[in-house]
Amino acid sequence: YAVGGSRGIPSSPLPLSSVEYMTITTANGGTQHNVTGFTVAANSLPSARWLLSAMAATNAQNSNIPPGEAYLYAGSGITSSIAVGVQDKPVYVAKIGPGGEPGVFISSGSAGASRIGGGSVLLNNQLVSFGGFQGSNPIAVAERATLSAPLSLSDFTGAVGSMLTTARALQGTAVEGGFIYQVGGAGAG
Repeated sequence: YAVGGSRGIPSSPLPLSSVEYMTITTANGGTQHNVTGFTVAANSLPSARWLLSAMAATNAQNSNIPPGEAYLYAGSGITSSIAVGVQDKPVYVAKIGPGGEPGVFISSGSAGASRIGGGSVLLNNQLVSFGGFQGSNPIAVAERATLSAPLSLSDFTGAVGSMLTTARALQGTAVEGGFIYQVGGAGAG
């Protein structure tokens, strides 16, 4: 899934509300991957934003998601340049339908993270956002929100014990084997 983003330059962004998705199928016991081109989803975000994280969630990672269902979450972002920092904070959620098409995006009830451009994961019924920009400076703190039902996410609070060792924003985030990886990104200066 490619959710939101900007088609402008960082100092003069043109935020997007569109969503695109690509289908990946496996063959030969998972050793071969076949992909389609991207498809523009019928439903867009309620507002255009960039520097957001998007996370897919299933029951395999979150017990409050019913088995056989999947949801797509669009985290907080901004509608302006980083220097201006106009935040668009509500976390939106859509149920994934047949063929990967997201349904209508609605508010999850969460006011969103206080920062933008961080790395985010949705595991164990917790959406955790690491680092990101505070103003135009990267920071090392983390915030978390609780997923109590597929369409219901709490407001964010500080995540005790989840601070990065290096202040960073715009990093890559990956989860594998019980570990959350934060890779690269923009540092101070």
